[in-house]
Amino acid sequence: MFLLFAFLASFNCSANQALLEHYLIEKGLIGAVAGWVTPSSVSLWSAGYQDLRNFTPVEKGTARWRLASLSKSITATLAIRLEAKGVLSLDTPIQNYYPAYRLPQFWMQPVDPVTTPNLFIRREVPRDTVLTLRHLLSNTSGYAFYSDGFTTPTPPRFLLGAPFTRPSIEEALSYWIGGPLLFLPGQALLYTTFGFNLAGVVLEHATGKSFESLLEEEITQPLSITTLAIEHVEDRNFNFVHGYRRDSSFNLIEEPMSEIGWKAPGGGLSISGPDMARLCQGWMDDRFLSPELREKLWSPTQLNDGTPTSYGLGFWLKDLDYVFHDGEQEGTSTRFQIDRDQQHGCFFILTNTKYSGLKHENFLNQLEASIFPAAETIESPVE
Repeated sequence: MFLLFAFLASFNCSANQALLEHYLIEKGLIGAVAGWVTPSSVSLWSAGYQDLRNFTPVEKGTARWRLASLSKSITATLAIRLEAKGVLSLDTPIQNYYPAYRLPQFWMQPVDPVTTPNLFIRREVPRDTVLTLRHLLSNTSGYAFYSDGFTTPTPPRFLLGAPFTRPSIEEALSYWIGGPLLFLPGQALLYTTFGFNLAGVVLEHATGKSFESLLEEEITQPLSITTLAIEHVEDRNFNFVHGYRRDSSFNLIEEPMSEIGWKAPGGGLSISGPDMARLCQGWMDDRFLSPELREKLWSPTQLNDGTPTSYGLGFWLKDLDYVFHDGEQEGTSTRFQIDRDQQHGCFFILTNTKYSGLKHENFLNQLEASIFPAAETIESPVE
């Protein structure tokens, strides 16, 4: 087994369990699993229900959760490992790997972003414009998010219900890839799932392998992970948590949990709590990610004018303190954060409730505060 994975009793375990239970009640969340992970130990807590209708409690060892945008960190990790092996370069034009790709013909220049944010001048994309994997993985590609562009980027819902009608990751690009950019690559930071979806297709063409196979070879096998996978509706079984959301009036609604496999690289993966812990261990383990590779993932992206952004490659950056990612989609809201110097390890929470705008930063900070300084006595990682 690639990594040491030992479940240890948490310091102040009952207090941490109570903290999670209180958080669910306070925020109206239905179920969750939370974890504290170091390179040599894991503590997990669960609370609430994975199926409220049948009052099925969360099973922290087997319940499967949607990762939402935490998938982006996995895609970036996959890409950086492939670059380290010499398979590809993040700075090569993506057409070198994906010859069918064509840059959009136009980009939309705001007349005045402050006074007239919805008024644009359509400009031609210069012929010498280059788009790279680095642009896609750092949210500097110029492609839009769900509702801030000039296309309808999601496949029609009626196509997503069955394997023989739903589009593949590559086929789903057709719904948005020809639309105009919102800026030229490298000019600005704009968070978007769709740049990561395109990155996943580029990785497929660069390697001649499916995204699913790349996940297995570069992530799940090295880390002894068994549940990380592209989520398809027909694969959802009793281990998958049911999804819920709170509307603007705080009413609870059960989500249909529709197909998300078409956007796997940017937000279509699912995982269990123990395997999320293994993934966090991998991000902290020099045998899986060397310090040099972590630095590449966790360094601020530089825009064309030299301005640093708050996003690396697949990871948000919290000053010099920690790296993190949030996720939110139908039936889930998620977060992890990793201490840069790894003295406090990684904290994460996976929930089955979407509550628009809810961030879990305060909860994870409270969880960290409840453990330290007592947890400083934990044994050193085993070589």
